[in-house]
Amino acid sequence: NGALRGMTDGLSDDYSAFFAPPEQATLAEQLAGEVEGIGVYALLREGRFVIESVIPDSPAAEAGLRAGDVIAAADGTSFDGITSETALGLIRGPAGSTVTLSVVRAGEAAPLTIEVERRAVSFPVVHYEVAAEGRVAVIRATIFNDKTTEQLDGALARAEADGVDGIVLDLRHNGGGWVVGAREMIGRFVPADRGPALHEDEHAVADDGLREETILGGGQETFDIPLAVLVDGGTASAAEIVAGALRHYGRAKLVGSPTFGKGLVQIVHDLEDGSSVRVTVAEWFTPDERPIPASGLVPDLPVDPPADPAADQDPQLDRALDLVLAGD
Repeated sequence: NGALRGMTDGLSDDYSAFFAPPEQATLAEQLAGEVEGIGVYALLREGRFVIESVIPDSPAAEAGLRAGDVIAAADGTSFDGITSETALGLIRGPAGSTVTLSVVRAGEAAPLTIEVERRAVSFPVVHYEVAAEGRVAVIRATIFNDKTTEQLDGALARAEADGVDGIVLDLRHNGGGWVVGAREMIGRFVPADRGPALHEDEHAVADDGLREETILGGGQETFDIPLAVLVDGGTASAAEIVAGALRHYGRAKLVGSPTFGKGLVQIVHDLEDGSSVRVTVAEWFTPDERPIPASGLVPDLPVDPPADPAADQDPQLDRALDLVLAGD
């Protein structure tokens, strides 16, 4: 593992990498959009393993687990001094198996014992809410994985049913993923016959021309409603492809701060022991054949986030809402 990691670290780009089996398993789950477990987001906070949120309709939700619960033990193994990776390994497991959790809950004098049956859980990567007194749908996509397009179609259908006047597509902190998902997202907002979704260059040295990647239409198409796209320094790779294409076709303006600046393509080589090697093989270009600069895409309407944002303060979103309500 050390030798493979050293080989990839020695390559000339910053994104070719080796992933040992535990790391690869986590990445594979993120891209599949599904995990065999109980359906919670949890993290170590001040030495305690705290549930941040519970996925709706998951085994955890059905068993009564709540955000803010502290998991103190699983199947009798204490979580005192445990690593996040070990804790997750104890909670997750094959579908159909069970795990017995000791849960500390505010207001309860003693820990609760809760048994949860594990199963395959799809976790949401597209989130929907309405803002501006119900006039604007805010659709946030956190990754491009196997579930993104399906969940995006569901969100767009809800926006249509709600009769909103505009949509804000929030791609902040979206680090990318499958480029097919990016092409499908573009196709929900731009007709497929308008032109390419992007270009790909596999010949960084020789000038052998660019290969077009088409827009993939279908699903819940939304071609006319006012649209703004939120971006920031965490908007990368496939998310930058979407942002660049929607701006190129005049479909949306970008609001926020400059994107991450990753226009490189990796091929994943899965190895027999469960590890993987990701090797950069090409460069992405926007539909107008411009590379994604290392400094990122510059928004049409730059808005800096507050240095210390309050829970109810989001000036970037506020500017995007004003934009779509104005019909621009």
